Order: sequence, then C-alpha cells, then structure tokens
Amino acid sequence: VLSLAASGHGRDAVAIAIDALAGSVTETTVDAAGNDKPGTLAELILANEAGKSALQPLATTGGIDSQALFERLAATLTSGEEAYSGTPETVLDGKTAVQKKTLAESGPSPSIQANARIAILLLLAGCALVVLSRRRATA
Repeated sequence: VLSLAASGHGRDAVAIAIDALAGSVTETTVDAAGNDKPGTLAELILANEAGKSALQPLATTGGIDSQALFERLAATLTSGEEAYSGTPETVLDGKTAVQKKTLAESGPSPSIQANARIAILLLLAGCALVVLSRRRATA
C-alpha cells in the first residue's frame, strides 16, 4: 500500500488493500497475549494515511480510524517494558516527581559502527588490490 500510494499508481489496488486491512485490524494488531503490537499499529497508520493521500481526488478511506490507532500506539509507550531501553527521567507532574521512562536514542549501535569501519577497510583493500593487479598486468 505504501509503495503504491507513494508512486501514485494502482489507486484501485490501494483502495482494495486498505479495505482488506480495515477488516483485519483487530486480528493483526494484537499479539496472542492481547497486547497491542506497536510496529503493526504504526504500519497501519502509515498505510491508511498514504492511502488517503493517494485517493484524495476520489474519496477518503473510511475503514481505518488512524486517530484511534495512533492513541493505541501512544498507549504502548506507557505500558509494558519492551518499548523502553533508555534511562528513566524525572519529570515534575504537579507536586510530585515521577520517573518517566524514555525511548533509547536512535542511531547506529557501536557494533554496527565497528562493522561499518571494517567493511570500509576491506573495500579499500580490495580496490587497492585491483589497482595493483592491473598495473602488473600492463607491465
């Protein structure tokens, strides 16, 4: 849906796909324990909003309520332990100080940075070997 809507092609397919997604919101957005799945909620919101944008000249989609999904997504950030990996912050809430968990900072992890450095070094070494082999071949 996202790709079709972004490309501006397949308006009929976008409408059909969003209707199909609307019929399975309850089944696809909740895990076996009954907890909302944040990734699926976010994907449905994006698909619905992209579909609305792609279908603007025709009609708006009515099957998926993006606002309701967004509220459920926001609720996943305040429940459970899996969505958080950052350090809790102290937030003043009226008269009391409340520990508020935060999401971890985004960006590449140190292990990915190290792997990227190794990949760059290997690429440079490969380029150097190709250059050296061509020089020997012409000599």
